[in-house]
Amino acid sequence: MQLNGGSTGVRPGRPRRTPRRLLTGGLAALLTATGALAGTAAPAAAGLTQYVLPTSVSYTDARQPALAFPTTAADVPVGTWQADGATHTTRAYFTFDLTPYRGKEIITAQVVTGESTVADCTKPRRLELWRTDTPATPPTWNTAPAVREKVGDVGPTAPCPAGYLELGVSEVIRQAVADGRDSLTLMARIAGPTRGTSTSDGG
Repeated sequence: MQLNGGSTGVRPGRPRRTPRRLLTGGLAALLTATGALAGTAAPAAAGLTQYVLPTSVSYTDARQPALAFPTTAADVPVGTWQADGATHTTRAYFTFDLTPYRGKEIITAQVVTGESTVADCTKPRRLELWRTDTPATPPTWNTAPAVREKVGDVGPTAPCPAGYLELGVSEVIRQAVADGRDSLTLMARIAGPTRGTSTSDGG
C-alpha cells in the first residue's frame, strides 16, 4: 500500500523504543459503488469494488506541537510511547478524495489497515476513528482540524500485532457524498478519555 503526503514540517528521528502501535500502510478504503444516481434501485451485483488509497497522510506529535509530519512511509505511528526520556503521543490523519463518487450510490465501504508493531500487547490498544474537517495543509498538534464525529472503534484482535483490521464506514461516506463534500478526513488515535468532541489519547 502506498501513502501520499505533503512536504511541510520535518520527519522525526527513529525513537529508541517502539511506539504503542504502528499501522501497516496507514489506512485505505474498500468501496463498492454503482454508476447509478444516488437513490436508484441499482442491484448490488452491478457495483464496482475499488481499493482506494488516501490522497494525503500525516501525523501529529504532542511532544512537537508546532510541527507537521506528512509521510509516505510504510507505517504510521499512533499512540503514546517514551523516547529519550520524553513522552510522545501521536495521532494520524488520512484524507480521501470523494469526487469520483459524485452522483453514485455507495453500496458498502470499509476502512482497512493492520498492525506492524505493538509495544505492549497486554495493554488496551483499541483504535478509534473520528471524522474531522479536511485540513488545507498537513496539520500540527496545535492546528489539528476540528473533530466532527466518532466513526467507530477497531478493537484489539488476536494475534498481536494483528495483520488485518477493518471497520465499516458506509454511512459516513454516503453522508459525505450526499452532502457534496470533495473529501473525507479520518483521524486515528488510541482510545482514551474524551471531553465532548475533544480527544485525549490513552497512554
